[in-house]
Amino acid sequence: MPTLPEYADFINAHRDQVLGNLDRNSIDAYIYLSDRFAAYDVSEDLPFQFRFRTFYGLNSAGLTEGFKAEYFRLLQALRGADAIDLRNLAFHLYVIPTTRGHNALQFSFATKLAHTINAAYPIYDDRVAKAFAFSRPVYGSFERRLDRLMRFYERLKAAYGEILADGLMVATVEAFHARFPELVPHLPDVKILDFTFWSVGKLIRAGQLVNAPNEVFEAV
Repeated sequence: MPTLPEYADFINAHRDQVLGNLDRNSIDAYIYLSDRFAAYDVSEDLPFQFRFRTFYGLNSAGLTEGFKAEYFRLLQALRGADAIDLRNLAFHLYVIPTTRGHNALQFSFATKLAHTINAAYPIYDDRVAKAFAFSRPVYGSFERRLDRLMRFYERLKAAYGEILADGLMVATVEAFHARFPELVPHLPDVKILDFTFWSVGKLIRAGQLVNAPNEVFEAV
């Protein structure tokens, strides 16, 4: 299992492939959402909601219109919060049934909401999990699955902090700046890491990143 600095070195060595896998349209969409969130009441702003639902996959997740309305109400209500209780947020979303009438752990959507409010919160999704060789818990109670996700997320958040504080991925970040110079002023550092690890996970899933580690964090 590589250390975090060793894994950062691996990504730095493959930065051209990783960054070349990014879609400029996705970065533009993220900036649009960030700018519009800053300017509008998103509980009522339909252009924001339409773009957000498409960009972050709410439309394809089997969610009811009631869920989506509550999601954007929460996004607006929590605006300006320095700290967001992801555990409580995940539970709040869990009790709203899906279109099939089931209760589902919507942890990724909880982190997307948190990140929109405060960019210090990384986004968790299956591709970021893949980049760190983490398998989303499928079985067990809601509480046990959420506990495991929270443990991983805290390690992910700490890893991003360490990478930025110690300059572990300066080469990759500078290459990102060179590739998208006009976009960088609109992107927080955590989001540059988000885009990078999302791309890493996508490449690993496709079998296109040679010698990627099969474990990064110890089992959680």
